[in-house]
This record gives sequence, C-alpha cells and structure tokens, in this order.
Amino acid sequence: MESEALAAAAAFPLTPPQQYLIINNIQKRKNIRDMLLSAAAFGVVEVLVVGQKLLSFDQAMNIEDVLPNFQFPFRITRFATLGECRAHLVAVEPTVTILGIEILHNAKSVNDPDVFAGPTAVMAGNEGSGLSDAQLAICDRFVYIPQYGGGTASLNVTVATSVVMHAFALISNPDVCRSQNLHMPATEVAAIETELEKACPHALGEWTSTAITGNDVLSSCLYSSGIVASKAGKLAPVANILVAATMYLFRFIYIEVVSAIPLNGGSYNTMLNTTSKRWAAFVSALAIIAYLATGVVSAVSASDYLQKEVPGLDTIWSATGILTVFAILNVCGLNDSAVVALIIFAVHTLTLIGLVLASVVYAVQHPHIFWSNMGTPFPSLDVEGHDLPGNAATALFFGFSSAMLGVTGFETAANFVEEQAPGTFRKILRNIWYLSSFFNLTLSVLNLCVLPLHVTTANSNVVLAMMASTTVGRWFELWLSIDGFIVLSGSVLTSYVGITGLAKRLAKDRVLPEFFLVENAWRHTSHYIILAYFVVATSLVWILEGNVVMLSSVYSYAFLGLLVLFAVSAMLFKLKRSQMPRETTAPWSACIVGLFMSCMGFWGILMGDPKVSVVFATYLLTVSGLILLMLERLFVLRMIMVVLKTISPSPASDKMRLPLLQSPSEVLGGPAIVKAIKTINEPPIVFFCKHPDLQVLNKAVLYVRRNEHTDNLRIVHVYSRGGAPPAAFHDMVAVLDCMYPKLRIDSVVVEGEFSPSTVHWLSHALNIPTNMMFIRQPDNMDAHKVSMLGVRVITG
Repeated sequence: MESEALAAAAAFPLTPPQQYLIINNIQKRKNIRDMLLSAAAFGVVEVLVVGQKLLSFDQAMNIEDVLPNFQFPFRITRFATLGECRAHLVAVEPTVTILGIEILHNAKSVNDPDVFAGPTAVMAGNEGSGLSDAQLAICDRFVYIPQYGGGTASLNVTVATSVVMHAFALISNPDVCRSQNLHMPATEVAAIETELEKACPHALGEWTSTAITGNDVLSSCLYSSGIVASKAGKLAPVANILVAATMYLFRFIYIEVVSAIPLNGGSYNTMLNTTSKRWAAFVSALAIIAYLATGVVSAVSASDYLQKEVPGLDTIWSATGILTVFAILNVCGLNDSAVVALIIFAVHTLTLIGLVLASVVYAVQHPHIFWSNMGTPFPSLDVEGHDLPGNAATALFFGFSSAMLGVTGFETAANFVEEQAPGTFRKILRNIWYLSSFFNLTLSVLNLCVLPLHVTTANSNVVLAMMASTTVGRWFELWLSIDGFIVLSGSVLTSYVGITGLAKRLAKDRVLPEFFLVENAWRHTSHYIILAYFVVATSLVWILEGNVVMLSSVYSYAFLGLLVLFAVSAMLFKLKRSQMPRETTAPWSACIVGLFMSCMGFWGILMGDPKVSVVFATYLLTVSGLILLMLERLFVLRMIMVVLKTISPSPASDKMRLPLLQSPSEVLGGPAIVKAIKTINEPPIVFFCKHPDLQVLNKAVLYVRRNEHTDNLRIVHVYSRGGAPPAAFHDMVAVLDCMYPKLRIDSVVVEGEFSPSTVHWLSHALNIPTNMMFIRQPDNMDAHKVSMLGVRVITG
C-alpha cells in the first residue's frame, strides 16, 4: 500500500518539474539564438553553456532586431567541461535526467508517456555530427523525434531541440488539469492518530484558563473605576449594571460561535469563516490595536501605581521601561505561565475582596460621604470640543461607554481556546462575567461611599489605592499599589504573548508578511513580532504623553469595535453556517441588542473625546494599510512593473548581458517582479469536496480567486475504502479548469476515511498547511472535527 501511495505521488509531482537546456558544440550563432528563444518560450529555468566561445554566444544573444527590449527569463551559467556541468546539475536537482537528442537503438520516442521523468536537462548535438562521445557519456537517456512524411536524415538541431522542450513543457505545464489517486497507508494513519492524541493534552483547566483571562479583565478595575466616576458621577453603578447586562448577552454569543469553530483567533477567526478574507483582515487590525492598547494602558497604569509609592517617578519613562523589560523577557523565551497567572489572579482577587470588605465597614461608619456624593451635580462634559452641562442622560450614556473599559480583556479567552480542555470555554466566560460584574458594580458603589467625587476625579488613575489608604491605612495602600503594579505588569506580558500568537496566525494566513514567522536560533522566539510591538507601543506612550484617559479611550475604541464586528459575524454565522454543530444557540434578540449596545458604547467614546479618534484612526489605518498591502501585493507589483517599463527601461545592451552575470531577481525591472509574482502564487490551496456538485465547486473557485494568491487549486475528494470515486468528479474539475485559465485546478481522490488524521496525512503528503485547506460547511461531528484543525469553512 505504501508503494502505491508513492507511485501515485510520483505520477503527480507536488510541484512541476523544471527544465534545463545544455548548449555545447553548437556552431551557428543563429541556431544558438533560436534555441534561447525556444527555451524562453517553453519555460526553461537555466541554460548551461559548456565550452562555447564567449564572442559567438554574446552575438547570438543580441536579438534586438527580432524582439526589441526582450529580456531572457532564465539563468545562464558557464562551464569549462561537461563534467562540471553535470556536477552542477546534480547539486541543484539531485534527481535530474540529462536527455540527449539522438537517433539511437535505445532512444525513446518523444511521444512516449514515460520519456520524461522529473527534472530534465535537454542536450542536442552538433549541426552535422550530432552528439559527441563526451556528450553521449553524460546522458542518462535518449530521445528521438519520429517522422511521418517522406523522411529526412535528421531535423535541424534547433527544430529538434524545440520539439523536445515543447513536449516536456506540455506534460509539466501548470495550466493543464491533472488528476491524482492517493492511497493512505494504514500504518501512517495510525501513527498520525497517536500523535494527535499526544499533541492535544488540554492541560489548561477551568481555573487556570480563568486566571489567564481574569488577569486581563480584573486588572481593568484598577484604572476604570475612576474614569467611569469622572464621566457618570453618582450614576456610575447604573452604568456598570448596563455593562454587565451587555456582557451577559455577549457570553452566549461568544459561546455559540467559538464552540462551533474552536480555534485561536477570536473575532478574526469568526469573520474568516463567515465572510471574506479582507473583512477578517480588517478585524485582525482591530485586534492588533486592542493588544497594543492593552499593553500600553497596563504599562502606564502600572507606572501610576508605582509613582504613588515613588514620588517623582516619570510615568512615560517608567512605562517605556516596563515595555522594554517585558520585550527582553519575551525575546529570551519567558512565556505566560498558567501557574504564575493563577497565583497572581488569586492574590489580586483576594486583595479586591479585602478592599470591598474594608470599604463596606468604612461606609457603615461614614454614611455621610455617600449622601454627600448623591447631592453633587452631574459632571459637565467636553463633547466634540464644546463644554456641555451634565444630566442623567449624558451621565448614563458617556458613563456606559467608559464603563466598557472595565470588561476589556473579555475576548482573551477566545484567543487561546485550542489550549483549553473541552467544555472549559463556557465556564471561563461564566466565571469572568460573575467576577467582573461583581467587582465593577461593588467598587463603583463603594467608591461613592468612601471618597468624595472630586477626590475620585482628581485621582482617577489610582482610585483604588486612595480607597485602600482611606479605609485601612498606609500599609494597605502600599499593598494594593504593589498588587496593582504586578497585575498590570502581568497584563503587559499577556499582551506580548497574545500579539505574538495573533501575528503568527496572520502571517501563516498570508495576511501579514511571512518574515514575522522567523524565529531566532538562540531561544526560538519570534523576535520580529516582539520588537515591532515594542516600537509601536512605545510610540503610543510618547505620542499621548502617558495620558491614561486618552490611552483608555484608544483601548475602548478597539475593544468596542471588536464587539460590534463580533456581533455582526455572529449573525452572519447564524445565516451562513446554521448547520454547524455548536454547544448553544444565542437568540437573535441577544445578537441585535448586543450589537446596539456596543454601537452605543463606540459612539459615546467617539463623541466624548474626538482627539483620541485621530490617534486611533492613525494607528488603525497604519496597521490596515500594511495588511492591505499584503492582500493586494500582486496588484502593487504589477503597477511597479508598469511604472518601471515607462520611466526607466534598461539599455538593450545591458539587458543582453545581465542574465549572464546576475540572477533574475537582480535584473532591473521585469524579471525580478515576475519571479516575485510567481513565488507569491506558487503555494497551492486545497478544497475538500464531499459530493461532486458543480455549483459548490464553482463557489469554492470564486472564493479562492477573490481571497487568496495562488495559481493552483487542488480539489480533494475522500471516498471509503473498497469503494470508487464519483465518475463525474474528474470531469467537473476539468470543466472548471477550462473555465478559469489563470488558475490550475487539479483533482485529487483519496481512499480512506475523512477524519483529522486524513487531513494531517494530506497536509504532509502535499506539503500544504491545514490553514490553507478549505471545506464546505460541515453538517456532522466528523467533518466538524476536521474544521477544528484550522481548515477554513468557505461555503454554505
């Protein structure tokens, strides 16, 4: 069985074999020139010149009279002897076959199906005497061209060489639809199943996962309480109730979507499986800004709590130092430890409980503070640059928008769902909702009972430390400041880890540049991602001068934008992916109300501080621009080629000689761009087809053309062992291949069971990552398990 699989794979090479041309002992310049032109026409990648006179060869390359401004698209390499030429070929292509063109008893017809075997170097003999003894000695096999007319002694050397090169190009042409039959060896499938069981231990349980998410969410309490009080005044508790109600709806929205597609990526992954790649890429830009703002706000807030105990400490430099330290730690390989996160989470939760108890005692002893705060007027607001008197409506509207800051980090659980035990995600959201709702609401009420509103507003960055100092004393203030510094610093670490995972996912999906996947040899960490995050985060600290309120607004923009788009994607998910299995189904009313509330929160942030919108838009457009450049890089390259041809054409003489000295990437203009375009389009895409339905297959082809850069789509059908593939499958694929001439569409049938192990085996056999494999909406648990591997759902 294993030999059958290998034979099938050999019949259908994963990448088209390459063709070479050896020129040796050719006398006439015209023949050399015509050979080079034929080589350019039939896809030769390298011409190997052995012992040819330089002057004669250079003159043969001068084709300005025939094709002005033409540039040969292949490498030209010189050798002194045929032995050196063969050694070079074997080094470049170990399986290369040197095919001599000669009429011999052991030569095969150019029409024989097995005359070409993998990479081939074609070599013709002298115009009169044919192949020399030295040439015959290095050939692996021979080919002749049968004649069907009256016959002649031999064809012209250029004609014969061109016929052979054309025949090779025909069978290896990437535009020709090909079919492949694969048989999976049972031993390999069993080994993959064993590895899959070992690779997913699901070590993260309910409380370790809750701790990782909770450190993000509960750290928000340290800086959101004062900001909400400054916007909502005495109605801060009501604003937090509205937030708790909103996030209650989003609990079930998140559970429905993530349980159906339990993959890391959160909102990006949801949009990728329900809409186009461009919309998903835009969501990823918001997610990047959210991680960026998380780290910046946490670093600045940690500096504020540290400054409370170290007067005179510069917040901006301190925040920069925190970002620097954690950048170095991440480059050195320090990742977010679940155990450490659990310890920090437990200590922070106990600290907040202690603050709540102390504040309750203090409130009972000093009830006048609460009643005094109830008598204060609503805070005036700066709306679009105009001072407006506050009222209950403005307090609730802008207070609600600011209070959403207290639940930022809620989406963190969806970004590491693959590392969680089955059924854990629902419990995480339940725990986080209870904890965030309790502490945000309780602390907002107790804040009114402990501190006068003017004191809260003046110390909004460290309001919890002020409460600790007032209710217990100096030592508790010191404890809470240290706790706040540690928790917020831990949130910075989480941001580095989160952005690294997200950026690597985007790079694998070809949304971000692939150099972000590069790891250093020392610690095997993604240093480019870490350093890029550090530079951008530090710039944000300095541009906004460490202003927590403005930084928090940027954070809220990104978070609320993600909530809006997640609600939209959830509704699209209901419409387009209704048959996919899921743990629960959120009612339409929850999606609509959740969308409305998140839109209102976004609008409130926008109206409350328009200056921040400029900063947010600048960073969002920068990230989106980089992503758009990646998605449209083929268009950009083609435009560059047009511009270069227009404004800076290379001199003809240079064009004739540069290929002798340089590789195509070093040549001015076209060849370098053509090579880049081919490199971008080279990786193939797989679409799994359950039933041969031409309409579904056409939708898959259209999706690939609109969303991916590729010249090759492989449509795979898996049929049961002992059965037979559908008779119409190969014909349908061939029809699509004719309909879309710019895309090579191949058919692949696999005997076996459609399962995760099958997908992994195919990924290895075809050398295609699972995130570049697509599937129709799965309607059963077996297919659903496949989509959980990262296989993208693209059609309904």
